[in-house]
Amino acid sequence: MPLLIVVAGMLVYLNALPNGFVFDDMRTVVGNSEIRSFDGILRDRRPVINFLMAANYAIGGENPLGYHAINVVVHLMAGVVLFGLIARTLKLDHLRDRFEGRAEWIALVAALLWVVHPLNTQAVTYVTQRGESLMGLFYLLSLYSLNRHATTRSRLAAAGWAIAIIGSLGLGMASKAIMVTAPVAMLLYDGIFLARGVRPLLRRRWWLYGFLVAVGAILLVVTGVAEGVLNPKRSAGGTVGFSLQSITPLEYAATQLGIVMRYLRLVFWPHPLVLDYWWPVARTAEAIVFPAIIIGLMLIGTAWLLWRRPAAGFVALMVFLVLAPTSTIVPIQDLANEHRMYLSTAGVIVLVVVGVAAVLPRAREKLGWTHARMWWVATGAVAVVAVSLGVRTIVRNLDYRDQETIWHSVLAERPHNPRAHSQVANAYAHRGMDREAIAHYTEALLIEPSLWKARSNLGQTLLKYNSVDAAVKLFRDAVELKPNFFEARTNLGDALVTKGEIDEALEHLRRATQLDPDNPVGHNNYGRGLFAAGRYRAAERSFRRAIDLEPGPDVAATVHRNLGNALNAQGRSRQAIAAWTTSFELVPDPSVANNIGGLHLQEGRRAEAIPHFVAALRLEPAHERAINNLAIALGQSGDPDPLATPYRDVPGVVRAWARAYEIVGDEHRRGGRLAEARSAYTRALQIRPDQSYARQALDALDGAGSGSPGG
Repeated sequence: MPLLIVVAGMLVYLNALPNGFVFDDMRTVVGNSEIRSFDGILRDRRPVINFLMAANYAIGGENPLGYHAINVVVHLMAGVVLFGLIARTLKLDHLRDRFEGRAEWIALVAALLWVVHPLNTQAVTYVTQRGESLMGLFYLLSLYSLNRHATTRSRLAAAGWAIAIIGSLGLGMASKAIMVTAPVAMLLYDGIFLARGVRPLLRRRWWLYGFLVAVGAILLVVTGVAEGVLNPKRSAGGTVGFSLQSITPLEYAATQLGIVMRYLRLVFWPHPLVLDYWWPVARTAEAIVFPAIIIGLMLIGTAWLLWRRPAAGFVALMVFLVLAPTSTIVPIQDLANEHRMYLSTAGVIVLVVVGVAAVLPRAREKLGWTHARMWWVATGAVAVVAVSLGVRTIVRNLDYRDQETIWHSVLAERPHNPRAHSQVANAYAHRGMDREAIAHYTEALLIEPSLWKARSNLGQTLLKYNSVDAAVKLFRDAVELKPNFFEARTNLGDALVTKGEIDEALEHLRRATQLDPDNPVGHNNYGRGLFAAGRYRAAERSFRRAIDLEPGPDVAATVHRNLGNALNAQGRSRQAIAAWTTSFELVPDPSVANNIGGLHLQEGRRAEAIPHFVAALRLEPAHERAINNLAIALGQSGDPDPLATPYRDVPGVVRAWARAYEIVGDEHRRGGRLAEARSAYTRALQIRPDQSYARQALDALDGAGSGSPGG
């Protein structure tokens, strides 16, 4: 039976494997230097997640396939554990008679529907939310291990399962702090299903729960979760806890009433699904009173079930217990996120499936159906529901293909979501569709003017079109909104350098290096500012600091190019050439190749210069400076043919070759050697018949015998 769960899960998530990275994946994977090695993993607030991310990176780098595969495997494992937990619970002595012969079928249906349910896609298909599914896996493992610990007759096995309980709690806490509710869930599960009372529970396993509470408390403190959430005076910049300035705990709790209703509705009708709701804070009676009544009635019903039907009451309570850390009074910047329903969805499904299974025998008797007929009808109904949910999951996975598709899906449901507009703009900007990007950045800022990152990104886009003043204003606004925003600081500094306002530029660029001292981009940009100020030695030091930070190849190539400029400005040509050569080896750039050739030519090394000009033309055949410099190098030889012939098939070389003979012709004409000049101009036209300067020069020689050609 577990195999059917695994196969169904693989089928519905198969099309998620080729998806790319989206939204926070750019921060947690692509831009996360911490996962480039296993050093310091244990110091992170979620070490298990970072360990798996680091393992993914070690195996496949930034290939999204491995990251998606791990997410799917974790989800399938959680589904198998859920099956085992339900089956073993329904086989307990006091439930066995009621569900005799049906326990595994009920477990199969519940676990199957949960595994294929589309509400789980945010926790499975979205790489960054791996923490939710990992926590869910360990949460279920802790309950399953408790069941095995309590029901085994072997002391050795009991000790092993006790270790598994503690290990599951520790790993869950190291994945996500919501695991803090697991000891409460285990205590209730034990009291209702296993020990069947508080006194027997405390007599048999008081040591276990005391240890679990101690471990949980220690992990909350060690990982920094307790400090981050509970300290109201913590420095600004966090996204969760009582220090959050954008919403009060009371406002947050009032808003969660409507959000929880939305979550529960999505279990039964999972459409539309939205990555980013940008849910408004509930401040009106209309937004608060009705949801409060509905949720209140649900909680009263849960309490009644705990009193009259403890088994059903436990499952109902689990729905709210798992949501409690994120959906009560502890403020979180993003008010609504579907991945928070990951485990709670299982609770709702189990409650419905077990409830239906409990009433089926009576329904069969009233309808007068045979066991076989009831089985086929029930199986058909389950198949229809499972296939419907699975198809919806497959379709939802397509939304996560890339940044553009997921954020367009958000805008389709939330057209006034400013963050969605900003993210769509980022995707357009990445594709070079600047006009569309500018439109969406502008729309985002019209809806929410405080989006400091959108302001900075819009400024960067406008700089491409030399709208320096507009860009500077946007960068200034971003810095004012977020003084510690590194990108806005360094962008503002760069823009001010372009405007020639060097002193102010250096202030912002220096501040950027202080905000993120380990970011090579900051030191590179500060070096550029120093170079613009004529402080070449200081610029060199800044560039070398950026290199010491071991940036990626693109940034490293830029830094070495700038270092070469600084060294050249100091007259250290050999070192400049070495720096430019390193830059070119990292990322071939025609301008860098031209610089190397130009410096060789300037110092009289014509033979060494020519291959670099040719290298520039291989990359960019229309590179005008490389064509001119190659023409000068060839022309200085007096006989360009032997030097140019080996490169005649390289695009752009023919233009330089013909121009070189024009240079030779001009030199002969100035020296009064008109026959030699005529021969040189004629050779230029043989090489390139449409060489207009050579044609005009010959016409001038024919008409006047001397003088310069017109135009």
